[in-house]
Amino acid sequence: MSSLAHNMQNLTAVSHLILTGMPQASGSLQLDESNTPAPRKTKRQKSPRVPMPLEVPNLRTPGRKLYYGFDVDRAWLVQYAETYWDDYMGTEVDEVEDDAKISSAVYMLETQTGVANIDYGIGLPNDTSTANGTALDENGFVPLITVCSSRRGSYFRRPTQAQFNRLQAILGPGRRAHWWIDAEPDY
Repeated sequence: MSSLAHNMQNLTAVSHLILTGMPQASGSLQLDESNTPAPRKTKRQKSPRVPMPLEVPNLRTPGRKLYYGFDVDRAWLVQYAETYWDDYMGTEVDEVEDDAKISSAVYMLETQTGVANIDYGIGLPNDTSTANGTALDENGFVPLITVCSSRRGSYFRRPTQAQFNRLQAILGPGRRAHWWIDAEPDY
């Protein structure tokens, strides 16, 4: 009978708690708080991503966009891919053609610098490519590693200054990026 009386007392205490939202002052009912969820942590606000400062030159290039980036030798990109190949790829480097190595080098540069907008492009030769001694491709164009173009979407996704500085350090000391005219027209 004492067991029945104890169960009735607990039932009365629970009923009181449900109806009033407050536990009874007396009684042996203990609330189990181990199942109550922990307070939610608020998500930490990310600081806004601030793209590097960069002005688009006011050049008229009908049907051609401008690229902002570095002139590079294809041979340098191939060598770069071969140097880091084992860290990224699961095949033998000797089994891969140069164009695939160049694409892989772009991927490697993306992951090492955090610049998500890196691309391989081709530009029209100019004084900078001549001064740098950059080897032209088979069509007489300048191979480029670009970080953005003058097109709106690409321009707004340009890297932060820190990301850009990491890329510049990899491509070589004293190497400067420039605006290049795209070798291929949009139409």
